[in-house]
Amino acid sequence: MGIFRAIQKGTPRHVYRVPHQRGEQVEVVMDAPTGDSSDTIILRIPCTSVAEADDLVRVWEEAWNL
Repeated sequence: MGIFRAIQKGTPRHVYRVPHQRGEQVEVVMDAPTGDSSDTIILRIPCTSVAEADDLVRVWEEAWNL
């Protein structure tokens, strides 16, 4: 498996930290890029600690004014 780059499509609406069995993760809920209000995209970002997840949430909140 090679390295890949995830390209976000859609507009972020909510971001939050979620406990996960392998540590913490951040979930970003986005509107679908098509504009269909019935669809959403959830981006899950694994984190190594609660502090890292909280920092990442703050970055998304500040960048997208959430």
